[in-house]
Amino acid sequence: MILEKTWVALYKSAKPKSLEQVKKILKKNRGLKEENLKIKEIISNPKKAEIGIEEIEKFAQLITKIKENNKKILIHGDYDVDGITSTAIFFEFLERIGFDKENIHTFIPNRFKHGYGLSKESLEHLLKTENPKDTPLIVLVDCGITSHKNISTLEKKGFKVAVIDHHTLKEKKPKASYIFWNKKITASALTYLVTSLLEIKINKYTDINKSVDLAALGYVADLGNLKDPIGRAITKKGLYIFNKAIRPNIKALLKKEKNITTFDLGWIIGPRINAAGRIDSPQKALNLILEKEFNNINKMSYEIEKLNTLRQKDTKEMFEQALVGVSNKKYPGLGDNEKIIIVHSKEFHEGIIGLISSRLKQYFFKPAICISWEGDIGKGSCRSIPGVNIVDILKKTSTLLENFGGHSQAAGFTILKKNFEDFESKILDITDKDIPKSALIPKIEYDLNLERDLIKKELLGIISELEPFGNGNPEPLFVTENLVIKEIKILGKEQQHLKLLFEELEIPAIYFNGTKNKAPLNKGDNIKILYSLNENHWQGNTYLQIKINDVKKM
Repeated sequence: MILEKTWVALYKSAKPKSLEQVKKILKKNRGLKEENLKIKEIISNPKKAEIGIEEIEKFAQLITKIKENNKKILIHGDYDVDGITSTAIFFEFLERIGFDKENIHTFIPNRFKHGYGLSKESLEHLLKTENPKDTPLIVLVDCGITSHKNISTLEKKGFKVAVIDHHTLKEKKPKASYIFWNKKITASALTYLVTSLLEIKINKYTDINKSVDLAALGYVADLGNLKDPIGRAITKKGLYIFNKAIRPNIKALLKKEKNITTFDLGWIIGPRINAAGRIDSPQKALNLILEKEFNNINKMSYEIEKLNTLRQKDTKEMFEQALVGVSNKKYPGLGDNEKIIIVHSKEFHEGIIGLISSRLKQYFFKPAICISWEGDIGKGSCRSIPGVNIVDILKKTSTLLENFGGHSQAAGFTILKKNFEDFESKILDITDKDIPKSALIPKIEYDLNLERDLIKKELLGIISELEPFGNGNPEPLFVTENLVIKEIKILGKEQQHLKLLFEELEIPAIYFNGTKNKAPLNKGDNIKILYSLNENHWQGNTYLQIKINDVKKM
């Protein structure tokens, strides 16, 4: 479905006359603080990251004692990129301070067998496989902050439990022996900072370059806020390491070693790591990251690539099935008062439903819920649009759900089939009343209107100063009017992309999926474009390129 988008300018005054004015506007639009914060400054002042130094000292003493007594530590992670990289970061820290590999245990829950976090099933697994005499410490990374009951059980059994988490507190913190919590950054970033501080206490030194690449990968893939100065500092340093000396493990997934950006972390590497947990076992992704033998890396990355290909195939097929169901009105979403998409099937793979709901949200620009049925139990995944808090909506149906959780734009729940009909009816009623029609009009915010004579290489230098781009700090978007199309070329395997040349502008433009534009473009058309500016690297050459996001005819 091609929806007409409303363009909204962040800067509404007169067009800038110089690049210096453009620079000021871009910085003001973003409201970036402590732009040049360094990791060393954070480590020398841990309060910036809400990390208590006394807690670090006590935790360091316990870890040192465990090492001296030749005991074990178990790291319990999560099955997404943030959880897997957090686990790897803590693992590498223990290796650096002298732990034998055999004394470092890891456990990544399988979403199908164990569910998320320190669940009842995960707890049962830990109690069967570990005992507090041999494994006195369990470290929960990217989970645990809401696991009050199960943490208490572990502590009563004689384990010491440490929590390193960023998820939202439901009430108060659990009664774990050690807690490091910061909701402003991701678990991978927090784990990196905690382990750096621990290493200073234990070894009197830490190399800030160690594991920072994994922290950046987890941060970007988990949509960490890149306006946050700590997240920016870690991501900047991580990208520097990726481009200077990429790990063979990551290179095997990315297939390149230069010009690595947040796009590569979030859209190329991240989905491949996630694919292991969506289709098979997330432990496979962790094993790849920690592997040091080159031959093993190649075999393991090949298997991950196969899982990602299967994930892509399943997602495409299930999305198309959902799309047909919505279009045929088998599922609600297109009726006059239906402001949410709700699809459900026993054929929807539990590991894929988040991707299906995300695509439905993008396609229809409405909140979307996708439910996978197994017998009488349904697992639901929700994605929402800006301005619509999906968790607040779920709260109003909580009596019909077995459990639910998440944040404003993404959530999950479990439901019994006997409650589904009432749930669907109630959700449709709530969203009809609570979501204004104006919220369902897609909007693209752009930075400013730009004259064509300011589109030049020097502008790219100004843009690069604002990197890294991602959630909270989007790549600058501009609008330029009165561009006359001089030449059009159709590109792509499916003839879906356009390359445009304009009169009185030497810079070429690429318009991905441009053939699907509502109004077909022709030579001689006078248009205005909403776009970003980047460098294109092709066959050893580098040139300036306009990347079109949307087009309107003048």
